[in-house]
Amino acid sequence: MKIQDVWTYKDPQYPVYPTEKNHDMLRLIIAQSSLPDSTILDPFAGSGASLLCACELGRKFIGIDQSEEAVRGIRLRLKDCVFVDLMRA
Repeated sequence: MKIQDVWTYKDPQYPVYPTEKNHDMLRLIIAQSSLPDSTILDPFAGSGASLLCACELGRKFIGIDQSEEAVRGIRLRLKDCVFVDLMRA
């Protein structure tokens, strides 16, 4: 089903990470633009929100971030997801 051109999602009011995106919006983007056996790449993983959505949707994922703080936060956020490793670039 085609989605509308105008979206009304709002970023979290109190984000864990400064550039964190809306979880529902990320789920929609990942669900609409990938297949269940796809691998999602986020080269600026930041808060890890896109990686969490990919995990929840059963997608494999690769997250990259140069910030050690971001990597620590992502590890906490993904503690219930099964993944091989997350490394700082």
